[in-house]
Amino acid sequence: MKKDMKKNKTIWDVAKFTFMPKLKLNINIQGISSKIIILVLTVIIILTCFNTGIATYTTYTTMDELFKSNIETLTLREKEYFDAITGNIENLTVSLASNTEFLEYGGKVDVLEGGEKVKGITYIKETISTAINSNKFISCIYLISSKGQIIYPAGSSSMDVSKDERPKWYENILESNQGIWFQLKKEEFPITRSDAGVTYGIKLTPRWGSEFILLYDLKKNTFTESLATMKIGETSQSYIILPSKDVIYGDQIYIKDESILEEQQLVADILAKTGSEKKITFEYEEGLLVSLIHSEQSGWCYINTVDKNEILAPTKRINTQLIYGAVLSGILFVFIGIYFSIQFTKPIKRLIGVMNEVERGNLTVEADTKGKDEIGLLGTAFNSMIKQIKQMSLQNDKIAQTVNASAQNIAIISKETATATNEIAKAIEEVADGVAKQSAEVNEGNESFKILSRKIESMYENVQYIDKISNDVQTITLNGIAIMKSLQMNSLKTTEITQQVVDSMESLNDKINEIIKITGMLNTISGQTKLLSLNASIEAARAGASGRGFAVVAQEIRMLADQSANFTHNIEELIQNIISKTQQSTQMVYKSENIVSEQNTIISQSIEAFAKIQQIINKFIEYTEEISGYIKETENYKVQVLANMEQISLVSEINASTAEQISAATQEQFATTEQLSNMAVELAQLARDLTQSMGKFKIK
Repeated sequence: MKKDMKKNKTIWDVAKFTFMPKLKLNINIQGISSKIIILVLTVIIILTCFNTGIATYTTYTTMDELFKSNIETLTLREKEYFDAITGNIENLTVSLASNTEFLEYGGKVDVLEGGEKVKGITYIKETISTAINSNKFISCIYLISSKGQIIYPAGSSSMDVSKDERPKWYENILESNQGIWFQLKKEEFPITRSDAGVTYGIKLTPRWGSEFILLYDLKKNTFTESLATMKIGETSQSYIILPSKDVIYGDQIYIKDESILEEQQLVADILAKTGSEKKITFEYEEGLLVSLIHSEQSGWCYINTVDKNEILAPTKRINTQLIYGAVLSGILFVFIGIYFSIQFTKPIKRLIGVMNEVERGNLTVEADTKGKDEIGLLGTAFNSMIKQIKQMSLQNDKIAQTVNASAQNIAIISKETATATNEIAKAIEEVADGVAKQSAEVNEGNESFKILSRKIESMYENVQYIDKISNDVQTITLNGIAIMKSLQMNSLKTTEITQQVVDSMESLNDKINEIIKITGMLNTISGQTKLLSLNASIEAARAGASGRGFAVVAQEIRMLADQSANFTHNIEELIQNIISKTQQSTQMVYKSENIVSEQNTIISQSIEAFAKIQQIINKFIEYTEEISGYIKETENYKVQVLANMEQISLVSEINASTAEQISAATQEQFATTEQLSNMAVELAQLARDLTQSMGKFKIK
């Protein structure tokens, strides 16, 4: 930093001693040099800021994408590494499950006795020991029989696996059709496991015997050492979430410990934010870069985090250096721009001095500019312009004298023309007034006839409307006649139907009388049945014990007889109600028949009235058509007269307009003549002024 300051000081000193004296002598805020300096400074600052911003953004984006790729690659490496370990364990399980003898001893170990049991346990221990030695990640394998006996590594140990007492992990393994990964805690297992990290449990079911469970304990350092080495920075952290929601964090195994509640909350927030994503890399709150991958093989979830401030620290240093360089470059370019702008404006200032002399009327000066650049060309063009002005001054002097003489002649002629034009204008105004009055009278007559025309049109429209209404009334009358005839036919049908209803009611009364006779017979039968059942009951009582069955039958017969009597009584009541309703219906039918008869009479009268109305309407339509014809002829005459009136009005308007135009043209000519006279006077005065002005220039 001190080096940069020293270097900046040196540049400033050189610039100060080189350019400052000239700056003090040539500063002008309104001058071209100042504007050029401001323009150059603005362009340099904009370009410097733009380039610095682009470089900063590019550096930041590149580093961000690079570290996202690195952390994603690291997470993928962790997944592949531990997928290989879990796959190795699952392959080992498949190998043990394919060992028929191992499966047979494992399923029968609880029922074997004597030497056969010793042989089976020995074979199991040898097989498991071989499996442990073949895999460096396994700390121990446990075989738990269906009765809870731990065959390996200690055959005397056991655990309570009854349905009410067995631990949750044991029940989960039994319910699962495949192996599960979980964290087996110390208090949940009877054997001390000092080097246990993560446990894999699976249920094996042999062809003969009971199912048993295998537990694989992976070494703790399998996780802690791997997670400690897989880092991309000092703030990098790795997490592994098992399907059981247990989390491995650095050298910690139990994420549920109170000592790492902060990490527990962080992992929970990340999982909640990612949802069902299988692979994602994103920026978490407070500048934390997170990469997450789910393993389809094992069900494990791998998370890596790193602080973005650590990642972007080199980028910030680079950006700071870029800004310092941009500032120094800008200062250097500003001094260079000031120097060249001063050199550029010197010949321009000399040219300005020559122009000031020309402004004071001195046309004998010349611009002393050399060079083939734009400023040199400007000086040459300025000298040529001064020569042209000299020639124009000589010519203007001669022209001014000629114009002065001509202007006096024009003034005399203009006065004579103005007098004649004024007399013509007065005569034309009188003609225009007469034409205007005639046009007004024609327009008034035209308006009156238009009013009459509108009234004729209105009357014609009313007659047409009356004709339309008459036709509508005629149509309605015809429809009314048709409806009344249809109503008359329906009334006749109603009369016939009413008579049929009366006949049906009389037939119904006959049937009801027959039903009454039948119910009377049923009552008689019911009474006789009751007597028979009573006699049967008496005989059954005489018979004693042997007649009990007959007594029961007699009781049932009596009950049926009572029910028959009740039903018959109900039927009689219903029949009486039907008779009552039938009589009421018959009376209403007779009344309806009388009403229909009266209705037929009214309908006949209505049909006759409609026929008379139709005759009157037909005559009304004939009269309306005649009136409409007369009005139509009047309308035709009206159109012809209106066209003639409009033609007369148009001609009158044209005459009035023409007279007004002639009058206006005459007035305009008179005004022009006066203006021409005034202009001649002014022109003479301008010629004298021009002569005096040209006398100010120094030509020789």
